[in-house]
Amino acid sequence: MKRRGFSLTELLVAVALVGLSVGVVIVRLDDLTPGWHRDEAASLVLGAIELCRRQAVATRDFWTVSFDFPGNRVTVRSSDARDASAVRGFALPESVRLTEVRLGGRPVTEGSAAVVMTPTGVAPPFVVVISSAGHRLEIASTGTEEEVHHEMP
Repeated sequence: MKRRGFSLTELLVAVALVGLSVGVVIVRLDDLTPGWHRDEAASLVLGAIELCRRQAVATRDFWTVSFDFPGNRVTVRSSDARDASAVRGFALPESVRLTEVRLGGRPVTEGSAAVVMTPTGVAPPFVVVISSAGHRLEIASTGTEEEVHHEMP
């Protein structure tokens, strides 16, 4: 006589194994989330810097990228503060903090810090530090290009 299908015990074992596997994957995804948010924040900061540079060159005017520590925001604005359309703000993810901006070797950790792009798209060298879940990420600018450095705790 041929047996058709699975016994109740076999089905329960299979469901238990699938449930265990899903539980392990979900726990691992929670561990990865701060890294995703940190990478998202780095992309926002890099995008704001690049937007500022492109706008400065395109309009042949001075543009500023500012870093607001209390608001955890990055803002790009033209030198013509009266033009509200020339302001773009980017909020960093809640799990990521804007930690420090170094301008000319001088660290700024409170209030705000601003970097001015010239009409040729050049700025003085600076470093932006963001942190999440005990990890730091540095975005270093030579004034004409940026690179990202990951630091472990």
